[in-house]
This record gives sequence, C-alpha cells and structure tokens, in this order.
Amino acid sequence: HGQARHEPPSPTLKMPSRRNAEDLAHVSAAVAQNKASSSASPLLMLTYFVVAVVVSSLPVYLFTKPMFGEGKAPLGEEHLTTIAGVTLVSAVSLVVAYSSHADKQKKLIAADREAFVRRETGRSAIVTVPDVEPAAWSVFFNNAAFLAFFLTTAFYLLPRLDLATEINYGVSVAGPALVVALFAVFKVW
Repeated sequence: HGQARHEPPSPTLKMPSRRNAEDLAHVSAAVAQNKASSSASPLLMLTYFVVAVVVSSLPVYLFTKPMFGEGKAPLGEEHLTTIAGVTLVSAVSLVVAYSSHADKQKKLIAADREAFVRRETGRSAIVTVPDVEPAAWSVFFNNAAFLAFFLTTAFYLLPRLDLATEINYGVSVAGPALVVALFAVFKVW
C-alpha cells in the first residue's frame, strides 16, 4: 500500500496557432465556395438559356425551306406554335445538359488540380475552379453532340420514314436535345 498511483496526465487543450487558424479559415471558405458554386449562378443559367435558344432555333431555317423532298410543304406561319414549343423544350433540355455536364467537369478539374498540387508539393490543397472553364467546355461539347444527333436524325433517319415536315422537325430537334440532356444528367459522358 505504499505504491503511488500514477495517473495519466490530464489532457490539455492546445490553442491553435494564428497560422493554423488562418489555414482553417481558408479551407472553410474554399469548401463553402466549392459547395456554393456547384450550382450555377443565375447569370450563368441565363447565359446557358440564351445559347440554348439560339442553338435550338437554328434548325427552323432548314425546315422553312423546301429541302426535304417533293410534295412536302416547308414549315410556315401556321406552324409557329409547333416551332415555339419544340424550341422551348429543346432549349430547356440543353440548359439541363449544359448545367449537369459543367458540374461534372468542374469536379473533375478540381480533382485533377488537387492531385497535381499533391504530386508536386507533397501537400494536399483545396483547389477552386472558376465557372467559366467547365461552362465553356460543356456548351461546346453538348452543342457538338446535339448537332451530330440532329444532323443524323434530320437528314438520315427521319427522311426515310416519309413523315410530315412538322413531325420531322419536332422529332429531329427535340429528340437530340432530350438525348443530350439524358446523357449529361446520367453522366454517360
């Protein structure tokens, strides 16, 4: 009973150094910015919509000319509701595709840049990616895919079915836009 009890030292709280507090604040701000920027800003969404309306309304010109065979009437003023509806559906579909694809690209770019920093410096870092780079790539990529699907559908597949011009227009414009949007949302590409 003459043994002294050795108790472990009581835990002490270390106050973070000023440098650690600044690093923590920087990391917290970067994480908050990355979370906030994963959804597109209203200005970026407006830009997407304007581009999508232009892209999805360009095929109207082709369908207002008598180019799809003998006996088929081109689209005229009596088809304005069809043109407006198809353009709106296509534009909204392309906006969804632009936004989904840009979010995915932004995450991939951030991961690649973080890996580069880690490889080069041996330390991990939080990298913020501006919205412009993934947005520009998304618009380019999805417009190219839409154009490829549109041209294939409008000039190769549907003319073989001998459909009315307004049906050919609706399917060949809205169909590719919906396919591109589905591919972007389900991250096929």
